[in-house]
Amino acid sequence: MTAIREDMVHYAVRSYLKSTGWTLIAGEYPDGSDDELWPLNVMDPRLARDRSPDHRRHSKNKLVPDLVAGSEHEITVIEMKPGFDKSDEVKLDLLWGGGRADLHQALKELQRRGKVAFDLPVGYSLVPALGFHESSVFSPLPGWRYYLVGDDLAVSVVDGG
Repeated sequence: MTAIREDMVHYAVRSYLKSTGWTLIAGEYPDGSDDELWPLNVMDPRLARDRSPDHRRHSKNKLVPDLVAGSEHEITVIEMKPGFDKSDEVKLDLLWGGGRADLHQALKELQRRGKVAFDLPVGYSLVPALGFHESSVFSPLPGWRYYLVGDDLAVSVVDGG
């Protein structure tokens, strides 16, 4: 049996979402290339490196989520690793704290540029999510979703209580 890798987790979660009716909005495979989706660059304009008209592209601090998917009333932003990684939880928590407006702006910009064939639902809820191997030890957080990937790449979902 081969140890599960990040690309395997990503592939499994992506396949699961598509098979259960989610629309993939943005994403980036672990090697940084993706022939299916555009990356979503969530940047903080207050941290721009220069005064260029397109300062958001030159931001020092940015988050490029592994995967962003949408349903009728929900957008989920997912970070994935082979095992539970607290740093991914912290990264998404920062986005949920002060970066929601930046996330929304990044989604609208992808949509405006014609990179996304998905209309953002009015009043959509945002759900942070992590994906990792099912053997990982973690404590589910309220309002979060967890995609647990088995050795056979089957995905089960745990919603934090």
